[in-house]
Amino acid sequence: MRTRFRLIRSCRLFLSTALAVVLLSSLPALQANAVGERLPRCWEQLPGAAMMDVEIGANGSMWGMGAYNEAAGAWPVYQWTGSAWAATGRYGLQVAVSPAGQPWYIDLQGGIFRLVNGVWEQVPGAATSIDIGAEGSVWVTGNVQLNGDGFGIYRWNGSGWDQIDGAAAMINVDRFGQPWVATFWPGSNIYRRFGNSWIMLPPNGATVDMGIGGGDAVWRTVYTPARGQDSLERWNGSGWTRVEGLGSRVTVDHTGRAWHVNGFGQVFYWTCA
Repeated sequence: MRTRFRLIRSCRLFLSTALAVVLLSSLPALQANAVGERLPRCWEQLPGAAMMDVEIGANGSMWGMGAYNEAAGAWPVYQWTGSAWAATGRYGLQVAVSPAGQPWYIDLQGGIFRLVNGVWEQVPGAATSIDIGAEGSVWVTGNVQLNGDGFGIYRWNGSGWDQIDGAAAMINVDRFGQPWVATFWPGSNIYRRFGNSWIMLPPNGATVDMGIGGGDAVWRTVYTPARGQDSLERWNGSGWTRVEGLGSRVTVDHTGRAWHVNGFGQVFYWTCA
């Protein structure tokens, strides 16, 4: 599972979150993004510790991965209490949240866990990326590389995983339960599923992260060499529209509101239409 996509993205995220800890400790009131660009009016900051990623269930439950923990060799899993991030004692690579607020996460070895009645339960299989649709379907990319595009693509059937055609490095799921995938970074072609076919979306680009939520809202972060940072874009139905601000990770809640984490590990949410 230590692919070039995972290693490149993980190393970049590790460096950005490590930098965040240093800068946030010395500049607690900082309101600029990772390159000092002034924040646009449409983004409001969520208070709390430096984070690497956040995910939100339809019931408003928010979970995330904190700044890289060197001792654990992974990112800690946190739950938002409404005023702060609470550590769960678990560590991993990525977290996803069901519509009912149930978190799933992938640990450092690729193991897949979900919280059931307050107890973390491991489910069969191994993964490198996970997402849950608004209708509750759980999709992953496996940990066996199939070709130059990525890993196998699987859907949870309640007791195991059903594989479909294709390969990807990361996966997201829309409100209809249809997967959108990106291939290995930095090529990162994006495809969405229609019936039994994959449709490639224009244009190609170095997609770093992607989020899909309510109202058919689709956002992504894309690496911009000229800036040396990840720019924010949203899907307009036929292409990608650049949005003000910079962010390494992005997610979209059930209302269609985007949330992003910048290079300092600060979390912001979109307040404009």
